[in-house]
Amino acid sequence: MRLITNIFMALFTLDTQSLARDFDLSVASKTRANRWIIGLRPRAKAIAGVFRKPPVAGSDDVEQVVLTDARGDRTVIDLTGITYSSDPPGADVRALFALPRVHDARARRCACASSAGAC
Repeated sequence: MRLITNIFMALFTLDTQSLARDFDLSVASKTRANRWIIGLRPRAKAIAGVFRKPPVAGSDDVEQVVLTDARGDRTVIDLTGITYSSDPPGADVRALFALPRVHDARARRCACASSAGAC
């Protein structure tokens, strides 16, 4: 599961160094207006069962990821039209991404369930 999560993060952030560990990368095309499409071919059979040559397209940022699984089911993730804010997220948004807290009775404190232990 962690491998798939890492792949998704690398796809959405266009971390080509991380992607190159699991995929053969190719620039499928570079079009006008600085648009690009990168093709990815999975190196391992386990990954190929989940992702079959997912193209990533964009210009300044990743704008589209197309995922096709081994059965041919296709999911298109369109990231165009996203606006960015320099404001930090509110408590409601931070809560959506918070790690679950684990109570440590011996230390009489709560800590995040992460290897770093910091909240």
